Amino acid sequence: MAKYCSKLKPTLKNLIVSTYKKVYKEKLSPVLLSFYLY
Repeated sequence: MAKYCSKLKPTLKNLIVSTYKKVYKEKLSPVLLSFYLY
């Protein structure tokens, strides 16, 4: 069980990070662009 958990944790972290980056790119990029343009 401990082995499974230690294997699962990095995968979960990577999933969260990749999701965060995707959301960051989609949501924040236009906001930042409009902020810099105006």
